This record gives sequence, structure tokens and C-alpha cells, in this order.
Amino acid sequence: MKKPERTFVVRGFNNLKESFVAPTGVIEDKPTFKEVVVNTQAEAITVLLADSDIGTMSVPHVLDDHINVVYGNPSLPNPENPENMIHVLDLIISLDITDKLHVRDVKSILREIIKRWAEKSRVKRARGYRANAIKTPLFEYRFDETRVKVQVILSNAIIYSDRQVNISQRDYDYVHSDVGLLAKELSKQLGWKFNELSVKSSMLANQD
Repeated sequence: MKKPERTFVVRGFNNLKESFVAPTGVIEDKPTFKEVVVNTQAEAITVLLADSDIGTMSVPHVLDDHINVVYGNPSLPNPENPENMIHVLDLIISLDITDKLHVRDVKSILREIIKRWAEKSRVKRARGYRANAIKTPLFEYRFDETRVKVQVILSNAIIYSDRQVNISQRDYDYVHSDVGLLAKELSKQLGWKFNELSVKSSMLANQD
């Protein structure tokens, strides 16, 4: 049997047409919420930056006169001219279960945790919605564990409200805190079934 294609699901909303004072609720609550399915990483990044709705959550669009831009990292080299930085994370989640039936029981929970983490930064001084893309997770069954490999692509424009946006350079401290919050949520919801979360690779792409 042919394996199903692994695709990217890109999610976001039209930031120029929304009105909200804080990042409460899930991203689907936004009237202009949009979800696009594509086949490749390049296509996912294109949607993140250029889609008529989701693209409005990227850096060039949020630099509007009526929006207050906050810099979570004061060491930005050129805070007057922030860059579009697309962050690509390859994550490996280790589960302390090997039985495929048991893994199947947690698959939907696992996908939901990753989705909710990707759509909203909860790092101190950098809270808000963010456009994101998630590749279909790959499950590898081993004799002593199950490994879940997933690629997540995140925008560095973090939208707190329709009047305030945080531009993050996504340095080590930020990424460490961000991924740490995902690990905390995995542990909370999966309990003993969750073993550890590691970052296989982390890449910043400058998208002018």
C-alpha cells in the first residue's frame, strides 16, 4: 500500500481586517482564518509571506502606521528596518510507548498540542499569534520507543493585538523558551507516555 503524502498545513488570518485587544482563543476564532495545504517547504514559505490573507501576518505588512511595533530582543541590529525571518524547526518527540494501538490513541492529542503551540507564542514579552506551517508528522516505531518527527515553520512577526506586534530575531534564548513550553505541554497532556523533545535542526531564513 502506498504511503499517504506528507503535506504542509499553513495557518493564519488577515491581520489587516481583524480587531482584537489580546491573543485570546484559538486561531480558528478569527473571522478571516485561513488554512492552506501545500506539498513542499518552499510552497509553505511562499504562502506564509505572499498569501493575500496569511501573508498579512509577515513583517512588511505589520509595519503599518497604526501598529505599535515592539522588539522582544533589544539587540536587533537594525530595529528601524526589521527583517522577515522564517524559522524552520525540525523537532523529534520521543514517546515511551511502542504498541501501535497505543500510539494511535495519542496521535490526535499530539497533533493538537503541536498545532496550538505553533499558532501562538507564549514566551514572556513575546506573546501573540503567529503564522505557521506544520508538516505531517512522521511516526517511527522502535523496539524501545516511538519517535515522532515533525517540521514546523514559524513567522517572526508575533501579533499581540490589531495594534501591537512583536518582531523577534528568534535568538537562542527565545527558541529555548519557546520549545520548552511545547515540551511542558506535551508532558502535561501525555503524562508518562511523553519522554523528551529535542530539536534536530533549527534554521533561520532571511526572506526580504
